[in-house]
Amino acid sequence: MQTLQYLRKTRGDYKYASLLHTISDVDFDFEALGQALDCQRDFYGVGILYSEDQREYVVRQSRSAASAKYVIVTKVPHISKNVAAASLRDAISSPSLGKEITSAALSCGGLLLTIGAAVLGIGAIPFTLGTSSAMVALAVAGTAATLAQCGLSLYRIYDINENNGENTAWLDSQQWYLTTSCILDVISVASAGAALRDILITYRTMRAASSLKVSQWLRSLPRQDRARITEHIMRTQNPGISNKAIKSFIAIGKYPTRFPTEGLQKTLQVQLLNSLNSMSAFSGSAIGGVINSPRSIFDSGEYVVGML
Repeated sequence: MQTLQYLRKTRGDYKYASLLHTISDVDFDFEALGQALDCQRDFYGVGILYSEDQREYVVRQSRSAASAKYVIVTKVPHISKNVAAASLRDAISSPSLGKEITSAALSCGGLLLTIGAAVLGIGAIPFTLGTSSAMVALAVAGTAATLAQCGLSLYRIYDINENNGENTAWLDSQQWYLTTSCILDVISVASAGAALRDILITYRTMRAASSLKVSQWLRSLPRQDRARITEHIMRTQNPGISNKAIKSFIAIGKYPTRFPTEGLQKTLQVQLLNSLNSMSAFSGSAIGGVINSPRSIFDSGEYVVGML
């Protein structure tokens, strides 16, 4: 067991891995280790990692503001000090290919879902009055962030396969890269959260206007349901509108009596893709982003302020 400067991003959570039984049973008192470390000034707040099969699990996050230091605990089948040291070096220097593939699948999959929603959205019927310029800018920024995350993930996989992860390890040791990754993840998550607003509005409108089950919305929409949905959309886009004004809008052709089935189903399909995209963004962040390590936001903020 050695105290090392951990220059790579954390990979997994020990508690969740134990609950899911993705690691073997560990007969070690991590709580006692943490208390013993905190009793010494030089080791107070030092994080604890558990390494198994060249994968790392965070037992306790480092609370050091200056630099993230960790104590690594691992199972070593030999007593030799040299073998133990080599095992620890491999544990912190070997990138996790499985995690990188998962991150690439989520980010690149989210990018494809975004493109699909944009193409499918042509001819869809908005359930709200429209999107503000701020929300449009956030959506564009979210797409750009997802594109960048996809490209970085693909490069990291290539580097692990071709260069044994040397460039990836170097990038993970650079604060500017960690800050950039954090900013991209924050933008991606914020954009996904904003998309959930329209998804929720669409769901509430459909539930209020249609007696069908959710699983049936994409298959068929009866005339009476489409008429109620059209009225709900008009009221959502024009808060406080009277029944007389609704009839006037229909009479002058601003709104139809019933929106066509094709347009409504396109809207539902777009929202379905957006919901999957939001799930991929949140999942990717939970694996190796700000949701997994909220502390990275403060660290990145300190770095940006320091640069300014």
